[in-house]
Amino acid sequence: MPEKVTPTRMTNQPTWPPNYNNYNHSDLDKVLDALRQEASNRRAPDSYRNFLAKVIEHMSDLQKEKTNSQERVRKLELEQRAYADYLSITGTNYDDLMELFKKERKDRLKAEDQVTQLQGRVVEHDATDPSTIEGLEAKVISTEKAREEAELKLTKALEEKAENQRQLIRMAVGRQNMERDLMNQFAEMDSMRKKVNDLELELQRVKADNKKWEVVSQRKDTQINKLSMDNAQLRLIYQQWNRTATAMGRQTPMQFVTQPQPQQQQQQQQQQQQQQPQQQAPSQVSVQLQQQSQSQQAAPIPSQQTQQQQQHIQYYQQRFQQQLQQLQQQQQPPASPTTSTGNLSNASSPNLRNSNLPTS
Repeated sequence: MPEKVTPTRMTNQPTWPPNYNNYNHSDLDKVLDALRQEASNRRAPDSYRNFLAKVIEHMSDLQKEKTNSQERVRKLELEQRAYADYLSITGTNYDDLMELFKKERKDRLKAEDQVTQLQGRVVEHDATDPSTIEGLEAKVISTEKAREEAELKLTKALEEKAENQRQLIRMAVGRQNMERDLMNQFAEMDSMRKKVNDLELELQRVKADNKKWEVVSQRKDTQINKLSMDNAQLRLIYQQWNRTATAMGRQTPMQFVTQPQPQQQQQQQQQQQQQQPQQQAPSQVSVQLQQQSQSQQAAPIPSQQTQQQQQHIQYYQQRFQQQLQQLQQQQQPPASPTTSTGNLSNASSPNLRNSNLPTS
């Protein structure tokens, strides 16, 4: 009896004899793996391993051929599907062409029948009466004339329409120009209204200024009258005091007026030079006061003058100078209502009326 072979498992260290049950796999790759393990088994004889190597080489070629065959089969299947689709589309197109061919055949037969009928009618028409032909020609001529007249009417209507459109455009342009002119006139009227309002405001302002000037001139006239009255009263008082002093055997205070100091005289000259270009002719009272002051400046002071007389002389000298300056300022033209009002307010309270005369 032959020796019974016990099956062994495929391990990293194969045994001998091998387990042939490993070749029962249907997968060719697993069979090749088992053969490669047996061919690499060192316990097997060399002839067995060489044989297995050749078998493995042959089976590897077969496997490559099988893979290539499968790839070709897959490509052929794809091509077959493409051809099948193409054939189905071609069949559909062929069916459509057949339907079209049948329809064209029917139309052709129908057209041939119509041609035959028309030829028969032509033959019949040639055999008709010439008068009928003339009547048809007359109808054709009248139809052409009517068509020409209709075309002329249509052309005329189109020309009238174009002319109306041009007139409408001209009217629209004229209306736009008129609207533009009206807008310009409205703008000018608005500007004129604004100017009139400005002029009315200016007129009101001028009227208000005139009222202020009237008030100022009234105040000025009142002040001038007060000053003239004060001046006359002062002159009377001075004459009375002078007569009293003369009767008592005294000298008049104007004879003892001291000459002004150089500094005061220089200031007075500067003020007179500044006021001379602006002022007009001085009043009669100011001229008399200037002449009196100039004639009395050279009078020597006696050594017997008392202190009370000197006070009287200095007081009247200052009063005359202040009155002269105030009169000169009143004769100057005021620069503005505010300045004139200020001057009158200053002149409304002179020292002449507010101060009391010293008792002798």
